[in-house]
Amino acid sequence: MRIKAAVLTLIWPLVGACGGDDSLTSPVQQPGHLVVTLDVLGADPAMSGWRLQLDHEPGSPLHPDSSTMFADLVGGRHELLLWSEATNCTVMGENPRTVSVPSGGTARTTFEVQCTSLTGDLEVTASTSGSSLDPNGFRVRVDGGTEWSVATNGLVTISDLDVGDHALKLVGVASNCAVDGGKHRTVSVPSGGTARVRFELTCELPTGLKRIMPTKPFAGSATSLRDAEAMAYSRSGDRLWIADDDSDAVYEIEGSTGAYRYRIRASDVVSAAPDAGVCDDGDGDPNTSCSYTDEFESLAYDHSGGSLYLISTVNAPNRTPPVEKPAVFRFVNQGGRFRLASWHELPAGFDYSAAVVVNGRLYVASGSIIAEYDFSNQRFAATRSDGSPVATLNLGVGIAGLAIEDNSLWVLTKDLLLLEVRWASGEVIETRSLEGLGIARAAGLAVVDADDEILVVDGDDPNSIYVFRE
Repeated sequence: MRIKAAVLTLIWPLVGACGGDDSLTSPVQQPGHLVVTLDVLGADPAMSGWRLQLDHEPGSPLHPDSSTMFADLVGGRHELLLWSEATNCTVMGENPRTVSVPSGGTARTTFEVQCTSLTGDLEVTASTSGSSLDPNGFRVRVDGGTEWSVATNGLVTISDLDVGDHALKLVGVASNCAVDGGKHRTVSVPSGGTARVRFELTCELPTGLKRIMPTKPFAGSATSLRDAEAMAYSRSGDRLWIADDDSDAVYEIEGSTGAYRYRIRASDVVSAAPDAGVCDDGDGDPNTSCSYTDEFESLAYDHSGGSLYLISTVNAPNRTPPVEKPAVFRFVNQGGRFRLASWHELPAGFDYSAAVVVNGRLYVASGSIIAEYDFSNQRFAATRSDGSPVATLNLGVGIAGLAIEDNSLWVLTKDLLLLEVRWASGEVIETRSLEGLGIARAAGLAVVDADDEILVVDGDDPNSIYVFRE
């Protein structure tokens, strides 16, 4: 009996180890589910463009204020990543985040997103003191475009501007008023908040004249201007050009000081393009001729393309009838000096009394009209059936000089008026008289926007440059 008992004792563990009792096998793992919810809060919420990535698989769309389910997942840890191109929204909490999905069960997680406003407000204050205050107030130009009116001593709130930096300019300032710190400001508009800027102005008895720069001779030089006809300005390098038809030259001087730099002579033009020095004067005599460089009349600078345009007009004025051979010359910067790049003859029958480049397009004036000239195709952009150009603007006054600044066209008239004209509509928004200030003949105009200055050159002796507050 003891022997049998001993045998049974030895066999029993073996039976237990090899037996077929189903209760002792591991259970089959059941799939789990994961529910993800997206809550988007705050101002200017991004209501589209959200994508959710599970375990580095390609992302799938997830709509705000809704849920999505990932079904039949293997139980265990899974990684989620939420993203969007919305720059004004931030995912709160962990992102990416890890979620444990139970076998046979459902895990839930919520992504909470906080969005900030894409816009803000700007509050502009004008504070004016002194005498002869401008009763019409001023205008605030934002980013070179839209303008808002502000009273002489007042405040204007500009709503819903994009968040970030904006360039401001106070325009419509009377010539007898000066803006402390200048007319230009840069202000940063905060998300959902209000930026504030203040313009302080002092007005005095009207003249607006800041200084007079001599040209006989130019500052720092023995070179003198003889007969001014036109001006153009480039803010790049503070370059101011003056066309002198008596000297057959274009002078470049420093815009802020009037200091002489160098000149472009008619002989330089002819040296670069010999055919510009000879034209047919129409008298039938092959031994006599005229030149396309006889009389420099107009200048214009293309700020976007970097080209300087010179127009020469009447070429044999003493003949009967006078020979008219106008031409346009284009100069480009080569090694710090502007040199001839190309030229061609212009259509006759047009004054070309002034020129300006607006948005890369050349415009020329004759009498009171301004017309677009297509330099590349060597023709007016639009003409009537008789070949005369179609006017872009007709100002009804004799034009002596043109300059552009933002969306304002400045016009110098032959009867000594200075006009600020809205370029898009031709509306005259400011008129000031330059009479009684010493200018004998209006010849050329330039605007130095960085210094809020308007330059007018006198066409008569001593050909001084008058610098006015803009």
